[in-house]
Amino acid sequence: MKKKETWWKIKIPPGAAVLVRSGQKVVEGEVILTVQQKEVKVYDASLVLSRYSKERMAQLITSLVGREVEEGEQILAEGGLFPKKIFSPCKGIVSGIDELGNIRFDVNVLDVREIRAPVPAKVLKIEKGIISLGFLAYEFEGKGIVDGKVWGNYGGKISRLAEVNFCLKNCVIFVEKLTYVLVTKAEVVGVVGIVTSGAGEDQLKDRLDAEIPILSVENTDWEKLGDLKPDRSDRILINSRKGKLVVVPA
Repeated sequence: MKKKETWWKIKIPPGAAVLVRSGQKVVEGEVILTVQQKEVKVYDASLVLSRYSKERMAQLITSLVGREVEEGEQILAEGGLFPKKIFSPCKGIVSGIDELGNIRFDVNVLDVREIRAPVPAKVLKIEKGIISLGFLAYEFEGKGIVDGKVWGNYGGKISRLAEVNFCLKNCVIFVEKLTYVLVTKAEVVGVVGIVTSGAGEDQLKDRLDAEIPILSVENTDWEKLGDLKPDRSDRILINSRKGKLVVVPA
């Protein structure tokens, strides 16, 4: 069985910092991009801004958004018989003004979320808000029992309930015949996904209440998976929504 070129696409969230470039090779776990989760405060300036024309509002947004301000700093002044002034209610960065006249301030960075490469790969392209990673892998078609998409390490073929333990945390396990008890225990110990040969899935599908993705493959593919002789360092992708299983050898 031959490996084929496989793609993994990562959506770039607004405001994310992309840390890779096209053509770059990355290792498993390398940080691809970071996203800051910020504390946001909103100030109602509609009393003043409701009088602005679209053109004037556009000019204000251009001049104000992205500006760092101190608490109490004057950020807008209106002349006339009844002059109006707007002062920043906090220290931060002006991050937006909406159509209702609300000014948004980014105050603090609460957390930084990192998106990492799931496998060793090459950055094929970065365009239209998507980072595309390419790598060689074995691909199989299947049928989703519980929808989901997840990466995990190969956890081996499980034939007995006693084999399901905390050593399988963050792993995808292969189970020839599903049972409710096995699926429940797998979730408890931290298994992230299950692949089955399909035995019994029709009886389980409508009644199985699971949080992890489960995919069944045909018996012929089940045998091919055994022929690959994967080990714990291999990476497994289950995309049960699309009926897809990907095996990436270490």
